[in-house]
Amino acid sequence: MLRASLDTHQLIADLSHHIDGPTQVSTDAWVSNSLAIVRYFGNRATYAKITKLYASEKPGVDRYALPCVSETQIIVVLGIPDYSMVSTSYVEGQNLTFRMKNDRFHRLTLVLPEKKNMRT
Repeated sequence: MLRASLDTHQLIADLSHHIDGPTQVSTDAWVSNSLAIVRYFGNRATYAKITKLYASEKPGVDRYALPCVSETQIIVVLGIPDYSMVSTSYVEGQNLTFRMKNDRFHRLTLVLPEKKNMRT
């Protein structure tokens, strides 16, 4: 599924209507996130973007391994966020759970097929 700016704006608009009072938001560095959060939350949110830089791929046997995060950069967009809470790990964990339950045949997942005879 591709990310679309319209989807982001709809999600953030809906989210902003369900959260009363101040909140802290952390996202990846995709531009539409920033535009939507500033538009729909305004001064009610502190907001920071986190960018993960990955180590370069190793040629050879490890070519298909997941890349390692070599550095993270935090950019403050609104207010003064609590740096200890700036993370995308919460949603990444949920995405991983979703992928593991639904994409068991993809090459880089962490799960195996349900039937033993299908494992290679």
